[in-house]
Amino acid sequence: MAALITAVLLVILVAVFAIDLQTHTIPDGWWIALALLGIIRVAAGYAGLLGDPLPVTALDAFIGAFAASIPLFLIASFTDGFGGGDIKLMFAAGIFLGWQSVLLALFIGTVLAALVGLVLLATGKATRKTKIAFGPYLAIGIAVAACCSGFLIPLIMAATVLP
Repeated sequence: MAALITAVLLVILVAVFAIDLQTHTIPDGWWIALALLGIIRVAAGYAGLLGDPLPVTALDAFIGAFAASIPLFLIASFTDGFGGGDIKLMFAAGIFLGWQSVLLALFIGTVLAALVGLVLLATGKATRKTKIAFGPYLAIGIAVAACCSGFLIPLIMAATVLP
């Protein structure tokens, strides 16, 4: 069951990546599908279909829905930096991943987008006013967090603990 859920997640993320790269929009159907998949994942976890421990609790999913989407919404309210699709994608990703992993996904996506933006600026292929699609980088961050957060979050926490 876990492998099927992961496969569906990756199909959704590939679609989001490709569509947002081409159109700079994330159609509602894709983030809604991700949110529903997250709800299914939480329910399957409680039903014992995903093993022990639960991958995401209902509380983790609830907090996760807002952990990344509210900061993006606030930034978007004061700047022209993010679109509504990016905010809704991270809302849905939070349901799927839980709060810790969605923050990791946001971090990874932001760093990737910043690096690509710097390369585009350095090579003259973009200016500071050029808009780039953020969804593809968020999709990569979500995929990495979904597959590797069990390893990455403890590693990050161990590396940031002061002696």
